[in-house]
Amino acid sequence: MSREQMLDLGQKALELLVERIERLPGENAWEGEFRQVLEEQLLEDAPEDGRPAEEVMERAAREVMLLTLRNDHPRSFGFIPSSPTWPGVVADFMTAGYQINRCTWLVASGPNQLELVVIDWFGRWLGYPEGPGCC
Repeated sequence: MSREQMLDLGQKALELLVERIERLPGENAWEGEFRQVLEEQLLEDAPEDGRPAEEVMERAAREVMLLTLRNDHPRSFGFIPSSPTWPGVVADFMTAGYQINRCTWLVASGPNQLELVVIDWFGRWLGYPEGPGCC
């Protein structure tokens, strides 16, 4: 994939996400469907040939990703496993692009150190003794 194609695809993803956030307040906090209905809508034979990435992204955004609890919806007061903010979305995008595996210090010393720094910040804010860490 060329640089231009990568940038175009990234721009398409960005546009879909911004569009989603803009229309979020006018949508329901939860939208879902029964499995049988979704099978009828989505179950199909695997394509023989690949499809354009933009087409796949557009379909996912319009037919699949909407069928969820929208944690970031203004009227979503129930299950909140995250705090989705735009900087968080962009950070997740960057992290996914770097394909970082933080399983050990050896393979991801920078990200692991950053995690320790943030843990230290929280420890200070909460009044923990110097040097909080894992068990």
